[in-house]
Amino acid sequence: MEKEDIIYPLTEEEYAEYWTTKGALQARNSKEFQKLSKEKEEKFKMIVELSVPWQRDIISEIIDDINSIENARSSIEMFDTLKLIYNENLRMKDVD
Repeated sequence: MEKEDIIYPLTEEEYAEYWTTKGALQARNSKEFQKLSKEKEEKFKMIVELSVPWQRDIISEIIDDINSIENARSSIEMFDTLKLIYNENLRMKDVD
């Protein structure tokens, strides 16, 4: 969907949600994203397998926590960037 296909006026939150969802769907379908995700998952599995058996559950929980923190951080950064783009688009629209 092209930028012009968006029905305005969207709120800042609606705009960010639209592009975040669209970007995530496109990324999941890319071969590079899939390759990197698989490599990352294999490395995490290797870390778990290299640990002693009684540590595996703890290490798995730590890896899950790291993934959650990483996802939250990137979501916040993306949302903030999209807000800036939204506000710039509104400013440019007002200039026209």
